Amino acid sequence: MDIRYGKGAGKGGRGWGMLLAGLLLTARVAAAPADSLRAVLRQSGLADTTRINLTTRLVRALDEAGGPVTERRQLLLAGLGLARRIKWVPGELEMLNELGGLAAQNSDDNTAQPYYTAAVQRARQTGERRFLAESLQSLAGMAFNRQDAALATRLYRQAIREAEGLPPYYQGRTLLIALGGLSAAYLELQELDSARGPYRRLLELSRQRRDRLTEFVAQARWGSGLQHYPAKLDSAALVLTQAVRLADGLGAYYQAFATMGLMEVREQQGRWPEVQRVATEALRYARQSHTPDYEADALRGLARALHAQGRSAAAFDTLRRAHALLDTLWSHQKRAELLEQQVKFDVGEKEFHIRTLEQQRRVAELRAQQQRLRLWGLGGGLLLVGGLAGLLWQQRRRLQASERQLTQANRTKDQLIRIIGHDLRSPMASLQQLTPLLHEVIEQPERSTAHSLIRTLDAGAQHLGNMVDNLFQWARAQGGQLINNPERLRVGFVLQSMAALYAPTAQLKHIAFSTSAPPELLVWADLGLLTTVLRNLTGNALKFSPKGGAVQLTATARADGAVEFAVVDAGPGIDPAQLAELLTADRLPSTAGTNGEPGTGLGLPLSAKFVGMMGGELHVEAGEGGGTRAWFRLPGKE
Repeated sequence: MDIRYGKGAGKGGRGWGMLLAGLLLTARVAAAPADSLRAVLRQSGLADTTRINLTTRLVRALDEAGGPVTERRQLLLAGLGLARRIKWVPGELEMLNELGGLAAQNSDDNTAQPYYTAAVQRARQTGERRFLAESLQSLAGMAFNRQDAALATRLYRQAIREAEGLPPYYQGRTLLIALGGLSAAYLELQELDSARGPYRRLLELSRQRRDRLTEFVAQARWGSGLQHYPAKLDSAALVLTQAVRLADGLGAYYQAFATMGLMEVREQQGRWPEVQRVATEALRYARQSHTPDYEADALRGLARALHAQGRSAAAFDTLRRAHALLDTLWSHQKRAELLEQQVKFDVGEKEFHIRTLEQQRRVAELRAQQQRLRLWGLGGGLLLVGGLAGLLWQQRRRLQASERQLTQANRTKDQLIRIIGHDLRSPMASLQQLTPLLHEVIEQPERSTAHSLIRTLDAGAQHLGNMVDNLFQWARAQGGQLINNPERLRVGFVLQSMAALYAPTAQLKHIAFSTSAPPELLVWADLGLLTTVLRNLTGNALKFSPKGGAVQLTATARADGAVEFAVVDAGPGIDPAQLAELLTADRLPSTAGTNGEPGTGLGLPLSAKFVGMMGGELHVEAGEGGGTRAWFRLPGKE
């Protein structure tokens, strides 16, 4: 039984955003209940600065109570507008940082980064070093979570310099968080000696201030970072054990976080009975803290421990529980995205209706004015009538443009519903038919049939996931919501993620799937757009390759500084007459793969659009030895 799966979000980045967000929340003064703050805000005669401060407190109260994100964003935007109108810089910077934190809390880095960047620029213009340090620290944390440790290191050092120049009262935990982040970034860069200095300083400051939570963060981050060094695994286990002790009294979430790190170290050491014990504790803490992603990771760690100790049946049952939990999380996310798309369509229709009524009112006013103007002199009246005619013509053009936008929005919505109803029904039905078979074959003594069925379910789930992702990316592209946010990326990391994603599919079809890229190769691209393109091209190559074929995903540096990505397969190839329309049509006819794999016909058109957004051009051509070669080039550096 193969139970080798990933371990969450990675040793260097698992949950640090949530952990630091909790650390910042505990530093805030306890907020009054949201209803009381709303009542105070409704009072008249409040000073503008007081109103802005109350808005901040209300947003934090709603955050702690799990209030709606939309309400919090609207309150912050209103506070930002008021602070800018009265030219109160501290209030403006507070609102910008709160808006960035709200977006980052909901994993919307494309929205969070502009807020933090605006706060940094404004703080530097006005000399507000306290907010400058906080904003730089937030930007550094986002860079670290994107695995850009080099950029995170530079930003953390800037944040530390700014925080060190502040009075102790204003330093707060900004300095402590920046020191911990700098230490973790150095560890990610494999610079152990550089990481020790900020770690020891953070530990010393935490103990001086008797700040148990910050000391916990220091120990947990240091222990997790030492996992990169095989010779330091005993030290990592010792430090993480200390973090587990510190977490006692902080809450179940922190206990789960530290215990998960200790579980990973014990697994690297191959101490499977210890892994089983620690995983059981992590599972209990994850359930107490209501963190289902940690619960799933703990279950998978427990399954690996049981499997290593020869308890395959128990391991399979545990792994099945983990997959069921992950499927539930995935379903909730996709339903939320679909609901968001529907809300946007509805809002667009209502806005169009409002604009139409406004246009009609304006036209009626213009007609009344035209009647009054007829009483004036004939010469002047004709000139005015000509001007009014021009205005009416412009209004008509705007109304026609609005009608076209609404028509396009309705067409997109109808097509979205058709795709969901038709293209996704078949693979979903296949999964529903295969799942009951698993209950039957799992009870049989011979497990080879169960293994084969699990691999089939895994490949089917990956195909279905890719189809849904393409569908939502297409809907976002139709709505103009996609943004190209390029950054420096490690090409090897991107290709490794493709290899991990498609290894089960390639194994199921007995296809030799390989990736290659120079170790230090960097590319200037948007991570989300690039991974979507590579996922579509690799998925197509595997989909149309026959059993026993080969698929290669490569990245090479060109003489002009560009990076060329290529996906080559040995399939049946493409009819030359069809090559011209592959990258120009909005949607292609859905074609089944060599094993009957379904599709939506959106992959290649989406890939061509995304490559164009990043400054490249997608090419699809016949391979030299048969098959198909898809390639594109992107800038190799900023």
